[in-house]
Amino acid sequence: ERAYRATSREDVVTYTDGSESKFNRVTYSYTGDGAAVRSSNSSFSTTVDNGRIQTTSSYDRVYIDENTPEVYYNTQVVKSSGTQQFTDTMEYNRVKRWPVPTKVTAQTKQGSLQSTASIVSRDYDEYGNVITETDPYTNTTSYTYDTGNLLKSYTVPVQSNKSLFVELERYPTTNGIKTVKMKENNSSGSLKAQTSYIYDSYGNPTTITIKDDTRDVSIFNQYDFELYKAGFPTLQAIVVTGADNQITPVVQHFRYKMSTGEMTSYTDGRGYRTQMEYDKLGRMTQVTYPNQVRAGVLFDDYRNQVRVIDETGVHHLVKWNPLGLKIEEGIHGKGMTTYGYDAYGRLSYSDDAAGNRTSYAYDAWDRIISTQFPGANNASTTVLYNDIERTVQTTDPEGNITKETLDILGRPIKQEALNAAGALKSMGQYTYDYAGNLVTQKDAKGLTSSFAYDILGRLTTVTDPEANATNYVYSLAGNLKETTYPDNTQMTKQYDQMGRVIRKTDPSGGVETYFYDASSNITKIVDRKGQTRLYAYSNRNWQISSTTNQETITMGYDTAGRRLWMQDGTGKTQYSYEFGSGWLQSVTYPDNRKTEYEYDNQGKRTKMTDPFGVVSLYRYDARNQLDAIGSAANVWDATYTYKKNGLVASAELRNGIRSSYGYDERNLTSLTHTKTGNTLEALSYQYDQNRNQIGKTERGTAYTFGYDPLNRIATSTQFNETYTYDQRGNRKTLTSDTLLKIADMSYAYDDRDRLTEVVTENNQTVTYRYNGDGLLTERTEAGVTTRYYYDGADIIAEGIVSNGVVTHKASYLRGNGLVARVDASGSRAYYSHNGHGDVTQLTDQAGNVLNSYTYDMWGNPITASETVPNLFRYSGEYWDETTGLQYLRARWYDPSVGRFMNEDTYEGDNKNPLTLNLYTYVHNNPLTNIDPTGQWCQSADGNWSHPGSCNSSTSTWSPDHKHHGDLIKMGKNFVGPLKSYNYYTDYSIGEIYLEWSFYGDLIYRNAPSNTQEKLNFLAKQEVFKNGMALEYFVAGIEFGTSFTGGGLSKGFTKLGIKSRKGPGIRINVEKIDDKYLKRKGIDAHEVKREVFGENAKISHYDLYVDKASGQIYGMRKGGVGEPTPTGYFLK
Repeated sequence: ERAYRATSREDVVTYTDGSESKFNRVTYSYTGDGAAVRSSNSSFSTTVDNGRIQTTSSYDRVYIDENTPEVYYNTQVVKSSGTQQFTDTMEYNRVKRWPVPTKVTAQTKQGSLQSTASIVSRDYDEYGNVITETDPYTNTTSYTYDTGNLLKSYTVPVQSNKSLFVELERYPTTNGIKTVKMKENNSSGSLKAQTSYIYDSYGNPTTITIKDDTRDVSIFNQYDFELYKAGFPTLQAIVVTGADNQITPVVQHFRYKMSTGEMTSYTDGRGYRTQMEYDKLGRMTQVTYPNQVRAGVLFDDYRNQVRVIDETGVHHLVKWNPLGLKIEEGIHGKGMTTYGYDAYGRLSYSDDAAGNRTSYAYDAWDRIISTQFPGANNASTTVLYNDIERTVQTTDPEGNITKETLDILGRPIKQEALNAAGALKSMGQYTYDYAGNLVTQKDAKGLTSSFAYDILGRLTTVTDPEANATNYVYSLAGNLKETTYPDNTQMTKQYDQMGRVIRKTDPSGGVETYFYDASSNITKIVDRKGQTRLYAYSNRNWQISSTTNQETITMGYDTAGRRLWMQDGTGKTQYSYEFGSGWLQSVTYPDNRKTEYEYDNQGKRTKMTDPFGVVSLYRYDARNQLDAIGSAANVWDATYTYKKNGLVASAELRNGIRSSYGYDERNLTSLTHTKTGNTLEALSYQYDQNRNQIGKTERGTAYTFGYDPLNRIATSTQFNETYTYDQRGNRKTLTSDTLLKIADMSYAYDDRDRLTEVVTENNQTVTYRYNGDGLLTERTEAGVTTRYYYDGADIIAEGIVSNGVVTHKASYLRGNGLVARVDASGSRAYYSHNGHGDVTQLTDQAGNVLNSYTYDMWGNPITASETVPNLFRYSGEYWDETTGLQYLRARWYDPSVGRFMNEDTYEGDNKNPLTLNLYTYVHNNPLTNIDPTGQWCQSADGNWSHPGSCNSSTSTWSPDHKHHGDLIKMGKNFVGPLKSYNYYTDYSIGEIYLEWSFYGDLIYRNAPSNTQEKLNFLAKQEVFKNGMALEYFVAGIEFGTSFTGGGLSKGFTKLGIKSRKGPGIRINVEKIDDKYLKRKGIDAHEVKREVFGENAKISHYDLYVDKASGQIYGMRKGGVGEPTPTGYFLK
């Protein structure tokens, strides 16, 4: 018999004109013959050459005797690019003839150089079970098994003196997992988490119980045998105890296509049903939402394209080539982004809709080594990999270098930023515990922050460089229940069974309570002052109203969730969108004035017309950076140029004033204002290696600054100031040559905590009014009311209100910051800024100075000279001259004390204690930072480049109606023992799990089978958080009246719910006949088929109506079984 071995393969695409393109050619070569029959030991190898890398796999074939099969050992895998080799060497227990390696040594070689070896070793028992596994840092995980060779326990070292011990108890007859316990160190250690399972006779988990501190959280699933042979969960429910101790069942329902297992409908906890349809390949083609609006996907397999159509008819088109590589995408009828690939299937370029090309180059290992950006300056970024020293060095188009050093496990242990001359500009060094958690972070000054964790990887302590410790305590169910600050004050939280915060107590004893609907939308908040806010939501969970004693705000949406109108105390604001794209087209304010928008085919704004008809036109360069803005094309009010790395190089105003920016690495070091070549002012800035500003020269005067170990301002030569802070980060002392100006003022707030009135020490009264988004819309002083109009969150116009009529006062052109003020006559005043973004001058159309300002570092005005009114000053934000306060949207800031007027709605980042002080301004580092949202600080340059000071763009913001960060952080608090697995695409299993929960079953379906299994396991164990139904496998609970008795009813008794034999928790339903429904325009047979499936015996079901809600439910004849909401309502 003749055997063949492949020598090459490739992908060939043949086009309609007969031409061909070839991709992914691979050749194979062989040494020796592993299939040859011989009575002796032998060796052989196979080499796979993909055109970049030659991968040689070497094997030993061990002959035993003619009655015993040979044993094959894969002894080495060498991947070579010609100059560099990655080698995996495997060792085996050949005495016991195990075909799996006991030791794997990975090493990189380049010439005579070689990397530190990475060694992983495993020991096995006689049955092939892994009993120990040792990682490259010699940390050993051990496993034990029961007599049936099923996993019984394992111990994972997480710190030098702590291990995670996981113990699995199984049912004796089925071997199903009964209880999973997580303990510290060993079986007698303290319990950290516990999950128990009860199964039906088919092995489905029907009850999942998570142990908590004072109660058990029971989660139930129900499987319908008649419909699906108990193959799929059809009902999930959990009983929650609210802040008022009211017990409420949260129930979700699922229906499937029996033949494929595809979910055909999902009914949420509020009874609203979403339906799904699929094609024959199992791809979802249509979703019908509870409001009966549809969205769909059209698969055109002939043309290799997919069209996703939203509820309003916006078509998003994606095209692929015959090899499955994406070649084009965009909104149908608008510009498309196109992609090209090299012969190896790697992305070689992407062209935007205007034809601007970004190109990519790769090394032999398919890693990007250069990115060429579009534009005339040939800007490119390069990446250099040193696999011997485990470093990755990125050089930006200006020659600045970012160098990252990795440990054996690929974790960053050092990050350095250097300028083009090689001088170090910032640095961070990191260490980790055995579990991979960050335990120390050292900055460029050698100052260290440390982090401690419990055995489950939850942060327990953060110690800052001044040894101030913030501590966190968690419940057994994994919820953060107690935060102890460095001054020993505490914040505590209580949660319901779904992990939602229901009560929060602040360090002063003030209590806030939270209430939710069955979809985890907040419906009510009672704040510490006893003030109540009520919220209502649509059947799509879009907020439709917010009510307090003083005001009701209502919102309406189009079918895709875009806001169409908002009715608040100021009137009705309306929004319109471009058909076919969904882009915002206009905003009509309560006074019927309107802002209108136009876009290019990429969705970049090209024109805005403000409420008074003032036009802003926008132009962009090849990299889509704004390069001009003005009211008339080619008569630009400001033009911009950029460095190759995207930093602003210059800004030139229409009046001839030019601002030129100089940088050292990414630090702004010089800013020069000139006119017709003459220098008006030269500003300079200096920084330490933590990017703190240690010196500046402005208006010809130089100042120096010093910082404490937490990067907070400590000294300033301006007024010879020194600062100290208490353990919470509040300013403790200030010594200064200038008097602290603290005005004697009184303040009033509405029941949404917005500042509404200020009475000054001179008895001047200023009042403020806000819209439903919390934006300041009117200011009144001495009988004069000024109204403000916004583009997003930026003021673009103001007018004077008199007898209901608005007269234009000024409009504002904005590009990269404020550009010009345009008054009612059309006269322009142009803005100049310093390096912090503060407004320093306004100049007229000839360049003459109109206004001039100086400030201290906190924003207090030192000098102010004005000939024209001006709203904007420090950091380019709204300034109220009368009250001495700055408006920063969510809150008002008082620069006289360097603090906000009221508490932050963002709770902060637990890893950064500076963020946990809810009043401090920009973490007491005002020279390089700003806070335009009033919720968290960011670096003034917008680069997020300051390591110890400001939060990055990944900060989590919680809006007012959800101002407890836990609700939206979506942490991976998995209850079960399995924490991480292999990777699917570029994401960890935890990230896939979150993607799945947010975006649905396509994520699950596209994962490999082993990843699907692990997702299932995680979902079955996850505490039923946020009211999300994770399709197919989310942990849920049963409806309390579903059962007629038996073991499950005992579980309900624990939660204060009785089975159907007792009083129970019931909906008040009444049977309705088919004829009555027909008179109401509802076909009962169609309803039953939709709910129970095409194959169901609909004659076995009756329909009922809930008297309270009007919703129609389906139940088996005689009222047997659980009531299933249909999604139909009787009015």
